[in-house]
Amino acid sequence: MNSNHSSHFKIIAIAALFVFVGIFPAQQAHALANGTLWGWGMNYFGNLGLGWADYGYDPVLGYSRDYVLSPTQVGTDTHWASISAGNYFVMGIKTDGTLWGWGNNYSGNLGLGDTVNRWSPTQVGTDTHWASVSAEDSSVMAVKTDGTLWAWGYNANGQLGLGDTINRSLPTQVGTDTNWSAGTGKISGGYANSAAIKTDGTLWVWGSDIFGETGQGSTNGAISLYYPTQVGRERNWDKVSTMGQFTVLATKTNGTLWAWGDNSYGQLGLGYADYSGNGQHSVPAQVGTETNWSSIGQGDTYSMALKTNGTMWVWGRISPSIATSCGSWICYGVTVSPTQIGTATDWRSLGVYPYPQSLTAIKTNGTLWDWGDNSYGNLGLGDTIARNSPTQVGTGT
Repeated sequence: MNSNHSSHFKIIAIAALFVFVGIFPAQQAHALANGTLWGWGMNYFGNLGLGWADYGYDPVLGYSRDYVLSPTQVGTDTHWASISAGNYFVMGIKTDGTLWGWGNNYSGNLGLGDTVNRWSPTQVGTDTHWASVSAEDSSVMAVKTDGTLWAWGYNANGQLGLGDTINRSLPTQVGTDTNWSAGTGKISGGYANSAAIKTDGTLWVWGSDIFGETGQGSTNGAISLYYPTQVGRERNWDKVSTMGQFTVLATKTNGTLWAWGDNSYGQLGLGYADYSGNGQHSVPAQVGTETNWSSIGQGDTYSMALKTNGTMWVWGRISPSIATSCGSWICYGVTVSPTQIGTATDWRSLGVYPYPQSLTAIKTNGTLWDWGDNSYGNLGLGDTIARNSPTQVGTGT
């Protein structure tokens, strides 16, 4: 990153938050290149790390008092290196290698040995060797600098890779291997599956296999794979995402894009959708023939990706819940192949979160842009009005 632009947004994670009685709230959490941490959106469980949580509706304001509508700094620390947000909670790593968690802790997902919520960043143990972390839904995976893989939180589908379906409230080592990669996009915990790439370029997936999402060539119905299981024999996997429901996306080092698992809504991008429940792919299938895919993201029933030319693409089903914010989105239907969003060629990174269906992305000049549903102030634009096209958050870069 250009040192002359120390305030550039450094997108580390966007929370995909959904839980409880049909409420689908969202927040965003970002670390800046200057090491400060910022959050906005819903704060039901203190998940913004601001030291408070409030459920109250304010009839004068017209929205809940726990909505933070604009970017707000979390504390004064200037040593945040990376963050990842899950279901009403956030995990973060500082430059000294310490790991921190805050927000909802219902499944022990903060890794603090209990299920008590935290409203401010709280250190996980005393270890100073954490290298990367992935918090999605209510499960967490992390890699240490020694190449070991650790997991904790919700485990109903065996997504922790520990050989059972028992939740963990403390970081627990997954196997004994010491060659798990800690790079960007190398580990992903999701709704029902987890995946990770090793330093030798091999890809490993575990958890639910109801739609063949473990990539083993067959579906096992309600059966899960409780340990990391290698997908094929290739050694050129680059990035992986299991954030979609029962769907996996991955890129290879040659720039090709691959998908497998559920394809009910065309979210695999293979040119068709099958609502019968029989259209799944149980082995990786290449999406098109392009060799310039650079990053990937998933919502519940749709997928997104960027190409190296800075263009942004979407496919799958976008819910009618964002009907007021269609714009360049594909609304009320399904697009079964990657479809370009707009004509911009300067997108650098993206974040997708399914509830509410919204997008956030960063351009090559370091500016941050949001659009889609804004029911909870999750776009950070100072209000709860949906946007139908990318809208810059603030004026900074």
